[in-house]
Amino acid sequence: MNPFKSIKIKRTPCYGSCPVYEAEVLADGSVKYIGEMFVKKTGIHKWKLELDKVELLNKLICKYDYFNIEEKECSNLTSCSPSCITTIKLQDGTKRRIENDHGNNKYPDKLKTFENRIDRN
Repeated sequence: MNPFKSIKIKRTPCYGSCPVYEAEVLADGSVKYIGEMFVKKTGIHKWKLELDKVELLNKLICKYDYFNIEEKECSNLTSCSPSCITTIKLQDGTKRRIENDHGNNKYPDKLKTFENRIDRN
C-alpha cells in the first residue's frame, strides 16, 4: 500500500447551519484545522494525531477505494446543499481531488461515508 503524504478535507457552506471548515493531515500526524462557521472551534488550530490514527487513515483510503471512485451521471439535484472537497496526495506523487456536491448523486454513498470517517479522526 502506498501511504498518504497529505489528506485535505474542506466543508463548504449551505443556506442553513452546515459546518464550514477545512483541515489537512500530514503523514507524520500533524493536523492544521481552520474553523469558519457552525463548528465547535473557529480559527486556526494545530495538533498531532497518534500514529495508529494515521495508519487508520491509510486503511480507509484503501477500504473506500478513494482513487477508483467513479463519477456517474447526476439524476438527482437539490440546491442549497454543501459540498465536501477531499484531496489526497500519496507518497509516490499520485494525487486526486474530488468535489462532492451533497445536493446531487454523482458519487456513490461510500464517498460520504469516507468523508465522515476522515472527520472522526
